[in-house]
Amino acid sequence: MSRRVRFVYLASMPYSGSTLFSFLANSHPQIATVGEMTGPTESVDPETYLCSCGQRIKHCAFWQEVAKGMASRGFDFDPGHFDTRIHVGDFRHLRRALTGSLGSSGLEDIRDRLLWLWPSQSERLRELLARNKALASVILAVTGKSIFFDASKDHMTIRRLSRDGEVDLRVVHLVRDVRGAGLSGKKNARVSWPRTVASWVRTNRNIERQLRRVPADRWIRIRYEDLCRDPQETLNRFFEFCGAGHHTLTSLFRSPEHHIVGNSMRLGYAGKIKLDESWRDVLTRDELECAERLAGSVHCRYGYAPMRAADLNSGALYKR
Repeated sequence: MSRRVRFVYLASMPYSGSTLFSFLANSHPQIATVGEMTGPTESVDPETYLCSCGQRIKHCAFWQEVAKGMASRGFDFDPGHFDTRIHVGDFRHLRRALTGSLGSSGLEDIRDRLLWLWPSQSERLRELLARNKALASVILAVTGKSIFFDASKDHMTIRRLSRDGEVDLRVVHLVRDVRGAGLSGKKNARVSWPRTVASWVRTNRNIERQLRRVPADRWIRIRYEDLCRDPQETLNRFFEFCGAGHHTLTSLFRSPEHHIVGNSMRLGYAGKIKLDESWRDVLTRDELECAERLAGSVHCRYGYAPMRAADLNSGALYKR
């Protein structure tokens, strides 16, 4: 058997700081990441999509080297279309039924056993898993690093990778205050406030459910707020968890070569770590009460203060 890939996977709700985490992780001399291993989304133009280095991703020398490495392993690889998202099915509802979250580990176990009896779909799933492992190995080879970090966020990937004997898996559960993550989701995804809060609860509970498949010493929970307030101490925990050596963060961590894909923050980020708590000045009393009602118990379980106590200094309490 080939050497196991040292693979650290980040699962989180969107808009929880995964792009910042990717830049910080990639500054370590042993850890390589490209942010979201799923690559550019289908909604962007692959011909104009920019790598975080500023080059069009198809013209970026790093990604051209990765494409050569993938070809040497028998995989066609287009930097504008990674084809690494681990799902099968020809349309959205079928993909969800075959490889998406069903909200129940028991139902997902039954579904997965049935899926392996469907030759064409099970073969496609095997190909995608092999493609992901190959891409991680190639990126490690190109960068000369030893630990791969994937910030793709999808909790179902934990399920797939935890079953693969060729992957030495560790998982980071990144959480952000529901009010901060919810406000970012509301602005960027343009969904209602109750819906984005409910999504925060559902996503984090689903991550917890998949983490039961991972030994207790193979996963860690990190809060976005801790990363911003005390980045060195928080990263020390992360580096130790990964099995990486000590590394001191400097103000120049944005300077090393990064090739991050994901949201637009990867392009405009100047390297300053700043905690975003704009929710304190924006959310209304009704929205705060909704967050407490729908997410309060999970929020406290992650170490956040009860919302009523935390909100006493918020000017938003007096808004309607």
